[in-house]
Amino acid sequence: MKNGSVFTQIYDYVTNNFGATASLTNIPDDLGKKQHVRIRRETLSRYLQILEDARIISKCTRFGMRSRESLKGEQKRTWTT
Repeated sequence: MKNGSVFTQIYDYVTNNFGATASLTNIPDDLGKKQHVRIRRETLSRYLQILEDARIISKCTRFGMRSRESLKGEQKRTWTT
């Protein structure tokens, strides 16, 4: 891992936003606005995969409330403890 401090900031973001859903779009936006951290989607995806492999986060399927069907589109993750 090239940038341990950015990984730590992503880990902190995940743990501080427990119970929230996030995507490869809104995490960089939030980190860029609040902490002035710039990260590529590919790097973020790799870091999130590391956290997922460590069972810190897990993927969840998005469902439509009315149709109760799985929604297609960008995958989101939810944090677990």
